[in-house]
Amino acid sequence: MTSALINLGGNVLAVGSKPDGSSFVIGIQDPGSSRGEYLLSIQVDDESVVSSGDYERYFVYNGKIYHHILNPKTGFPADTNIKQVTIVTKNSQTADGLSTSVLLLGVKKGIELVESLDGVEAILISKDHYIYFTEGLRDRYKTQGSLIQNYTITDQLSDLY
Repeated sequence: MTSALINLGGNVLAVGSKPDGSSFVIGIQDPGSSRGEYLLSIQVDDESVVSSGDYERYFVYNGKIYHHILNPKTGFPADTNIKQVTIVTKNSQTADGLSTSVLLLGVKKGIELVESLDGVEAILISKDHYIYFTEGLRDRYKTQGSLIQNYTITDQLSDLY
C-alpha cells in the first residue's frame, strides 16, 4: 500500500500522498463548535495528525466542566490555558501521547517540549482564542470558513500566556 488515509476520530494517518501525488488535506476542528466545523486545514504526506482537547468528552456537575484529560498529580481534569492541541509527526502513537502531554503542560512548556523534538510539529489553540503554529507548520495551513474570525493567529508565545 503506497497511498491511504486512515481516520480514527481524532487520530489521522496519511500513508504516502494522494494517488495523484498531491498532499492529503486534514481539517482541524474548531474546539468551540460542533464536530465537522473546521478552522484550518493542513497538508500532510506520510504523517500522523492527532488532536486532543477538552471540548468533546466532558460533563457538567454543579456548574463546573469536567473533561477526560486528567492531571496525574491531582486526579482532576487538567486546568491549563489550552483548549486543543494538534500534533503532526510520523508516528501515531508518539502524536497521541504528545497531544495529551502538551495539553497537560500548558502553552509555554508544551511548545518548549515540541520544539525540542525532531520531526514533531504542533498547533495549539488557547482558551482565549489564540492559535499558535510551530515553525514547520506555518506555511502548511489554510484557514477555513468564517469561524476563524473568532481567533487570532500568532507566532508570538507572549500572546499565549
